[in-house]
Amino acid sequence: MNYIYELPPTDFFEGFTSEQDLIEDNSLSDIKENIERAKFLFARYTTWEGDGSCYISSIPSIDSFPLMFITIKQSNNGTTFLMSPIELNHLSKNLIVYK
Repeated sequence: MNYIYELPPTDFFEGFTSEQDLIEDNSLSDIKENIERAKFLFARYTTWEGDGSCYISSIPSIDSFPLMFITIKQSNNGTTFLMSPIELNHLSKNLIVYK
């Protein structure tokens, strides 16, 4: 399950890795699948127009694979979309859907 948020423009992505950097590493197919899922959900449930810069970050979890956050900053107006595997209470007013 994923929480989808639509946020005002965000300009600071310290601690995130760009999708471009991940494309060059073919061993990260699971991450690439998560990026594609996020793009699908953003297109379906938000005002995302299909463009922008994609960033990935994660936090440790109790199993061996970290929890991954995928963010896209839309090019034309800076709207920022976030897919999170956990609820982010401080962003609750920006929650679009839980899928």
